[in-house]
Amino acid sequence: MIKRPLVWILLGFIFGNLLYRYTQDTYQQIGVMSMLITILILLFLYVKNNNDKKQNSIVIYKCRIINYYIGFFLILLLSTLLGFHIMKSELRKEVIEQELTESTEVMVQGKIYDISRTNKGMAFTIGEGVVSTKDDKNSKKYYMKEKIQVYITVEKNPDIINGVTTYKIGNSILLNGTLSPLSHARNPGQFDEYSYYKTKNISFKLYTKDVILKSDKIFPLSHIFYKCRQWLTDQMTTILPEKEAGVLSAILFGDKSMLPEDVSDLYQQGGIAHMMSVSGLHVSLLGYAIYKLLSKCRLSIQVSIFLSVVFLLFYGALTGYSVSTKRAVIMFTLSLGAIIFGKTYDILSSLSLSALIILIQQPRELVSAGFLLSYGAVLGIVLIYPKLCNFSDSISNKIMKKIIEASFLSISTQIMTLPLLAYFFYEIPLYSVLVNLLLVPFSSFLLVSSSIACILSFLSIKIARWIIGASYYILNGYEYICGINLKLPYHYILVGKIPIYQILFYYAVVFAVFASIPIIKDRKNEVNNVSAYKEQEVMNQYGKVDMREKREFKNRELKSIVFKSKKTRREEYKRSECSNQKSKKNKIIYPQFFLLILLIPLLMLWKGKELKVTCLDVSQGDGIVIERNGITCLIDCGSSDIKEVGKYRLIPFLKSKAIGAIDYAFISHSDYDHISGIYEILDSMPKLKEGNFQRNYTGKIVIRNLILPKLPIYDESYQNLISLANEKGVKIHLFSTGDELIWNGVTLRCLHPSNKYIATSNNAHSLVLCLIYGDFQGIFTGDVYQDGENAALSEIKKMRELGLIKPEERIEFLKVAHHGSNTSSAEGFLDGINPIYSVISAGKNNRYHHPHPLVCTRFQERNLPYDLTMNVGAIEIITDGFLMKKSSFIKEKYDD
Repeated sequence: MIKRPLVWILLGFIFGNLLYRYTQDTYQQIGVMSMLITILILLFLYVKNNNDKKQNSIVIYKCRIINYYIGFFLILLLSTLLGFHIMKSELRKEVIEQELTESTEVMVQGKIYDISRTNKGMAFTIGEGVVSTKDDKNSKKYYMKEKIQVYITVEKNPDIINGVTTYKIGNSILLNGTLSPLSHARNPGQFDEYSYYKTKNISFKLYTKDVILKSDKIFPLSHIFYKCRQWLTDQMTTILPEKEAGVLSAILFGDKSMLPEDVSDLYQQGGIAHMMSVSGLHVSLLGYAIYKLLSKCRLSIQVSIFLSVVFLLFYGALTGYSVSTKRAVIMFTLSLGAIIFGKTYDILSSLSLSALIILIQQPRELVSAGFLLSYGAVLGIVLIYPKLCNFSDSISNKIMKKIIEASFLSISTQIMTLPLLAYFFYEIPLYSVLVNLLLVPFSSFLLVSSSIACILSFLSIKIARWIIGASYYILNGYEYICGINLKLPYHYILVGKIPIYQILFYYAVVFAVFASIPIIKDRKNEVNNVSAYKEQEVMNQYGKVDMREKREFKNRELKSIVFKSKKTRREEYKRSECSNQKSKKNKIIYPQFFLLILLIPLLMLWKGKELKVTCLDVSQGDGIVIERNGITCLIDCGSSDIKEVGKYRLIPFLKSKAIGAIDYAFISHSDYDHISGIYEILDSMPKLKEGNFQRNYTGKIVIRNLILPKLPIYDESYQNLISLANEKGVKIHLFSTGDELIWNGVTLRCLHPSNKYIATSNNAHSLVLCLIYGDFQGIFTGDVYQDGENAALSEIKKMRELGLIKPEERIEFLKVAHHGSNTSSAEGFLDGINPIYSVISAGKNNRYHHPHPLVCTRFQERNLPYDLTMNVGAIEIITDGFLMKKSSFIKEKYDD
């Protein structure tokens, strides 16, 4: 019989999922045909093998072995085809997704499936939607299978009062508004809205103008859960201050609408972000507490288990059934079900079944952060924790032993989840093991006491406040410990988004190390523990112990250990030899652990020595990052149509590239679409210490030097920027024609404006910079006008005369001025520099209609290739000083 068949079924399903997701059509067809042919061959062999006449026991035994392997491969192949087919169905787009690719005015009728609070009002999840376009000439109607996320503001819907609406789950409503497709990430590190909402079966978002109730029918059960969550959250605010109520509402009910952002950041930097949401740990603790409470009430095992499972099912529905909650509920149910049916509970099989259920329901979860982190943590506990506990066997002090084993528990989860944290969040909290060791033991009391207090608040506010008082101090203790953690050096390590191959190599090393270490455990003690557990269950059910049943149970357990394969008994003999020789056990050393040193470089993003220039997609604006040998320069960053462009586009990019500080930030001019992101970083960064040097990364990106064009007078925007930079200890430098910044063979030379230049507008005095590295030259033009281009071209000619640039050589890269406006990119300038490749940074459907068709025509007539960030996302140019390679983020990541 196949050992742990569910594990193999899950592995096959995952392989099929990945096969469809990441391979081309040709390879998919070859793979599927190969699997189908293999299945037919295996079935033929199975029939032939069973039809052959069995001569003797040896032949029968061989036939059974053959059937075993045939069955194993059939299960593996069928599960692979299942994963392939389900993923194929999931990735198939609806007609509306294929046709409505831009924001469109529509009318939508559907039913409310979920209601949640937002900062500006409410959000509805609409299902069974019928979408009608408002185009008089070509009006269409679409029937949607997936859902729509609807955002309703208080201004446009006065019925919303304090985050409460009169609409109910199940109501049929009619909405008018703007329907927008979900957006993919357009820059490295950026949040991928499309992938996130697709795991929730949501395909569009709708910004509504008005809402009309069409039917007041409700979904009774869903509405009850919503109202219960709303009542419980409101009750929490009556017995606790607003901040603590917001934290506990997130922990207990999954409602993060009241969670303060500073507390969320504090928990994340402390490495306890998992405690801010309804996690598998919370669900397991609550389920276990309910089960023990019911057992103490002298209820039978069956009744206690049934009520505990029902409670968890309702609690999961109340909190929204996150991935970790689903996993915990399924595994808890299976563990208690094993007790009822008298079966052995295998945690790996249970884990596999829960993952299989979740992935069949939503196969996109396979690559989501929540799924991987939840299952990675449990795998760490299952596979690594028992091996680490070998080191605590020789400790005689029980208290010390428990403390060490608790730390091993945290370490085992960290070992499995560190590369995932680096891949999804780019940062690693260094002291998270210690912080979790101090704070997690209080979580069980916090959950139970706050839950009881919240329920009792419906009867007596005073009693509830008295009971929840301890929870208040525990939460403040959490903040205090996390605050101390922030003051420690290197509490947060910025590692960047490590590549997939490093993650796979990391887990290969972990598997190689821990697979070679045996689990030292006394089998007799294990049987005694099992017998004691059974005795306790019998006590709970009948109030007394039947000694004959206890003796028979113990004998059965002993038989299950004795009657095993020779290989298993041989392995257990070796383990028992280790455990019986106490003097030797105390001296056990595992040289394999020295291999774990290899994991350290695998958790870092390794950078080459090449020069990298990245033109970020900031929609209507500019943002360019230049990096080489640990020095990073930023040329502008702002956007006129993306709010908080620094927070959502620039900072995630920098963190994904393991850039914790901008050494030099160039401001071409003070227009909002060129400085808003830089202003955000200056505003949020800590004040630099003396010497203008931030020794360690603190979770905030810093700017060390700010470089502005040298002007006779600075407007209000410049003055605000200069004042903020001075306040933060940032050095300010002024650049004019001929000034240079040089580092590691890289030169940034100012071509415009000169000291004598008199500007007529902000755009006219834009800094124009020339980047030189080996034979590579790049020109960055800001929003300069044609007179500024002429001045820059004159400087380029002088540089050629001086030998700084080869006379006959073309300029390799051009950042096109003013987003492709016809005020720039004059024919004489293009002819003078003759760029090999150009980039136009502009937003889709921008109100300025950039780039201008005339400018595009000039490039096309001269056969000068260019790309628009609105089409291809962020563009990266890599050069070693001789050759240049370009790549675009969207084409690489999303184009098939």
